[in-house]
Amino acid sequence: MYVIIAGGGNSGEALAKSLVTEKEDVVLIESDKERAERLAEELDALIISGDSTNIDVLKDAGIEKADAVVAMTGDDKTNLMICEIANQAKVKRVLARINEPENEALFIQAGVESAISSTSSIVTDFNNVLRGKGSKTVATLASGAIEVMEIYVGVKSKIVGKNVSEAGIDRNDAKILSIERKGEVIIADDSRTIKKGDILGVIAKSSSAKKVVEHFEKK
Repeated sequence: MYVIIAGGGNSGEALAKSLVTEKEDVVLIESDKERAERLAEELDALIISGDSTNIDVLKDAGIEKADAVVAMTGDDKTNLMICEIANQAKVKRVLARINEPENEALFIQAGVESAISSTSSIVTDFNNVLRGKGSKTVATLASGAIEVMEIYVGVKSKIVGKNVSEAGIDRNDAKILSIERKGEVIIADDSRTIKKGDILGVIAKSSSAKKVVEHFEKK
């Protein structure tokens, strides 16, 4: 996977290190020249010193062949501009760090796949989304025949905006038990609407778990 990270601050650097460890191709753009020079010495990645909102800089970074662009600067306006350019360049996956939670709607309107608040475990969250790890098994029951899972709902998931009853899963395979939203856990009755960023608590047959996860993550 070819990933461009715009912003080489602490979070951008940590994400780059994590992706490099996973053997991904990483390009990191950092506006501060001295910091960019240090990052170039420490990271096994292409480091570009420049303005991430400059189309020529993004072209030098290889935006036309990028699988993903992650806007990680400390300024939401800058991150939004980067995302808009990436969408215009038809980058498959566009993600952004949100510094002010009230700006989340702007990123959703811009078609950003995942906008994650800097107050969360941001590096882990971005890495999970990029590498398709938006779900995890938290427990097994009945000698491993049943799995209890947490499944992250991305902004482009086909179940966003649907009620639990409309989620489209076979209830012989799985059932949505709960929805975690902004730190609050909600019991998932059939009329409850599923929103972007929700974490679903799902119980499923182990034999059907992979199919269930793929269904929820499908766009």
